[in-house]
Amino acid sequence: MTVIVDLKYYKKTAAGDVELPVQLPDGATLGDLISKLKDMLPELRRELDFGRYIIDGRLIAFDTVLSDNCTVNLLYPMSGG
Repeated sequence: MTVIVDLKYYKKTAAGDVELPVQLPDGATLGDLISKLKDMLPELRRELDFGRYIIDGRLIAFDTVLSDNCTVNLLYPMSGG
């Protein structure tokens, strides 16, 4: 299956893309996606660990099963003050 990772709320990748298609096996979870993204985008490793992930306006957990052609938004980890 293909999952689209939308980085526009975070930053552009080195290639300048804000939407990144990622191939995963059927039944893959958000945790599986994050593991693959860490290999693909090692410069975002820390952000991938601490970021928030949204599908259809809802925060999702690491064990959420993803569906084909879904779009996962990565939100930058922030702190307040």
